[in-house]
Amino acid sequence: PVPTSLSPGVAQELIQLVPNPAQTTVTLKQPFAQKSHLKIVNSVGQGVFAGRLGADEVLDVSRWSRGLYVVEVWQGNQVF
Repeated sequence: PVPTSLSPGVAQELIQLVPNPAQTTVTLKQPFAQKSHLKIVNSVGQGVFAGRLGADEVLDVSRWSRGLYVVEVWQGNQVF
């Protein structure tokens, strides 16, 4: 599963990774026209993904271990 939690505020309405939890894929839901930068680390701080995804792009998580992941999304100079 890929549980996600966003900081309180506007980010929760702007960015979603669905479904949550996930077993095979997650889809990035975001309002930006351009691709957003994503960094995902596991609970021990190991990077499992770094790259750019656009709205409604799918990320394969089927080979990831079960657990908690931290997702950092940024667009321009804004970090969510």
